[in-house]
Amino acid sequence: MLMSENEKRIKELTVRLRNKDADSVVEAISGLRNQEFFEGVIRLIVEMYDNSVNASIRDAIKLFMNDLKETALRGEVVKELNKDYKSDTLEMVASSCWQSGLDYSEYATDFARLFVRREYMVALECFTVLEESVNSIPETAKVSVINIIKEGNDQNQGEKAALTKELLKILS
Repeated sequence: MLMSENEKRIKELTVRLRNKDADSVVEAISGLRNQEFFEGVIRLIVEMYDNSVNASIRDAIKLFMNDLKETALRGEVVKELNKDYKSDTLEMVASSCWQSGLDYSEYATDFARLFVRREYMVALECFTVLEESVNSIPETAKVSVINIIKEGNDQNQGEKAALTKELLKILS
């Protein structure tokens, strides 16, 4: 069976990301900025971030994610946020959403669920995404977001309880 063009690109990128030489991996990640984006690229680099302990590789991925300007990739980014990655990975991905300057308002309920489910630092990044997009969230979605946060509020204590209270104020 013939591979699609997208599958070929994913396979080539996977090989480049599995290189033992960190500088080559960083170069491959940096080179993605000069290419047309393709489905699966976000999954590959987020998985790499989650599995890597190399600071230069993780920094290159963080930079790449923060500089994303492709609106079409937002769904793929949010899909990765809904996976069971380590907390620091989810924190990085959520942070990249507001740092990229892209509008994630249509994914407000995803950020609300993540806010409720995860620990404080991930919740803080979700708070920022929701705060940045509060004026773009349609009223019906805002009601859903508020309900999700209120329903999950029982689990929140300490710093996260204060964050929850502030987020509900901003959304109301």
